Amino acid sequence: MKKIGLFLFFTTPFLFVFSQDWKIEVARDNFFIIEEVFSQNKKNQLTIEVFNDDKSYFLSKSFSGKTNVRFPEDFNLKKGDSTFLIKEKFSLLFYINRQKISSTIEYTYVPNPKGFFQLSPLIKPIDFSINNKEEIIDQYGWIDSLGQNYFLRTQLTTNKTKYIYFYHFVFTNQTLILQTKMSDKSTPNSVNHEIQSIQITDLNENNIAEISCAYFVDDICKIVLTTDKKKYYIRKNKKNKISIGTNLKNEGEFMRFLINKIETNNQQ
Repeated sequence: MKKIGLFLFFTTPFLFVFSQDWKIEVARDNFFIIEEVFSQNKKNQLTIEVFNDDKSYFLSKSFSGKTNVRFPEDFNLKKGDSTFLIKEKFSLLFYINRQKISSTIEYTYVPNPKGFFQLSPLIKPIDFSINNKEEIIDQYGWIDSLGQNYFLRTQLTTNKTKYIYFYHFVFTNQTLILQTKMSDKSTPNSVNHEIQSIQITDLNENNIAEISCAYFVDDICKIVLTTDKKKYYIRKNKKNKISIGTNLKNEGEFMRFLINKIETNNQQ
């Protein structure tokens, strides 16, 4: 392995470290992603140390090409206890085959998912521009950099078909503007909202909330996440096989968050 200089740069809140041989990404959701720039398809031994004056963690694993690990779940505690302070600061060191590939990296641990907005049920009725035949299941509000936001879930049932809908409105310039509408349908007994699944986060820390929730259609669990007029989907069938929407594959933090959400979601 070539011994060459490393350079670091911040694209807040990411940290990247590059050498000629390796790229390291410290992502906002506490994943450390290590990738060989020019893969040689051979096994490498990765070692990571995470430490401060009070505690230290250690990880060792073999891999080829690219791998990612999550702190602290994938690490062994070597010193101190596992209780974290708010935004506790650590130092990181990365080694490949016992050779250090990074200078000391400063890292602040913040648990995920990150949610900085208060999601509140709406008490007073609001005249949303939706089909008046739709039954409103629930409706919530929060404030972020877009302004006052509203999210509601509805359903409409006919003799042969049941439709479920998701709406995101923003109140701007004294007007309710529809940001996003999503829907699905099936036979009346085969599609349902998962009421307990709704969640608000700010995983990419852009001060625009993500709203996610699950539903079931034809024995398939689906989760939708919407933010800033974008929609992302993930699905899990009865055999627990997960499929990911194409655009979600380009959003590492959203993808990891939704995979964890759908893996822990209990089908009813």
